[in-house]
Order: sequence, then structure tokens, then C-alpha cells
Amino acid sequence: MKKKAYHHGHLKNAMIESGIRLLNSNGMEGFSLRKVASRCGVSSSAPYTYFSGKKELLHAMENHVNSKLLWRLFPILRTFPKTASKEQLMQLSLSYITFFLENPHYFDFLFHTCKTRLPLSLSEALTGRRSPFLRLYQSCCRALEASGCPRELQELRILSYLSTIHGIISFSTTPGFVYHKSWQAQLPYLITPALELLLAPAMLPTEAFFLCPGINPHSQSLLTIP
Repeated sequence: MKKKAYHHGHLKNAMIESGIRLLNSNGMEGFSLRKVASRCGVSSSAPYTYFSGKKELLHAMENHVNSKLLWRLFPILRTFPKTASKEQLMQLSLSYITFFLENPHYFDFLFHTCKTRLPLSLSEALTGRRSPFLRLYQSCCRALEASGCPRELQELRILSYLSTIHGIISFSTTPGFVYHKSWQAQLPYLITPALELLLAPAMLPTEAFFLCPGINPHSQSLLTIP
């Protein structure tokens, strides 16, 4: 096999990108530094210049994707350092989804093949590591805190909202789903209803049922959040 020539520093990134695609296609059982090197067209010893082993390469792959996504989200997060508004959440959500529309293999890697543990309970998410997903989660929480939403409702509202965000990405990046319109053009229309429910200034009937079991969940009335 003819060896490829790489500029200084480019080989490491090439191995990280090749590793992501290899893991997505072959799974952990078919993943090795030797196979990554083969995909890059370099000797089997070349990866050890940058990585001590498979575990270190996997860690570098995860950091690579998270860093690229955080770089995309950072201008929005920097604009709203302490609070989170409806406008910020819309911008964050659009950027978050668009990133994965442009890089569907990153979504598959982070949430299917990488086996990253991302807590969904409110208490763990607020103290978890600063991944892009948890940045979005925590921004939702700040917006709910600012709106006066009771703490006991926040977790379910955030999970409902993030289910919409990740559902859109899953639909748009899974080959088996066919949609003839532009996902990018439809994003504001798909996100807005979920965002309005997230930040609704009143308690929804189903929420009232969970907090007050005696209330009829099919009631059309809304209870104002104090």
C-alpha cells in the first residue's frame, strides 16, 4: 500500500475523523488503531505517535466532535452568559440541529456508537460536565427559572423540549425516513411550538394532574404558575 503524505498536524485530525466513521460502520468490535491507520493510508505504527491506545483515540474523537459543536454554539452562549431567553433558546436550538444536519455522522457517533453517558435528570444535568448537550439543557433550565416555573415541572418540560430537538435530528439523519421538504427551512416552524410549551406561563392540565392527582387531566383550563 502506498503511504499518504500529511502536513504536520493534519494526520492526527485525519485519524480522528476516520476513527469516527470506522466506529459508526464497524462498531466497537471492528474498531482498532490498525484499521484507522489503514483508512488513512499510513503505517500501522503511525497512530501511536498521537495516541497511546484505542481508549485515548476514542476520547480524542469525542472531544473533537464536542469542541466543534461548542465552537458553533459559543457565540450565542457568550451573548447570554447568565440568563436564557426564548430568543437565545431558538438560536441555540437552530445551531445545534443545523450542526448535525451538516454532520450526521457526528450525531450517530455521539449518541449511538460512542456510548457517552449524558444524564437527563435535572439534578445530574445541572452539575454534569460541560458538554454541548448539557449546555442546551442548562440553558433551558435558566429560562424556566427566569419565568418562575416551579422546580418540579422543569425536568419534564426540558425533556419534552429536547425530545423534539433530538427527534428532528433523528428523522432528518436517518436514511429510512423520507421527507421531500427542506428540513433547514422547516426548523423554525417545528421548534416554535415546542419552545412555547417549554416556556408556557401556565401549568398545563397534564402537569397539574401529576402535581395534584385530584385534578382532571382532560380539563381545558390552565392553572397560572405563581
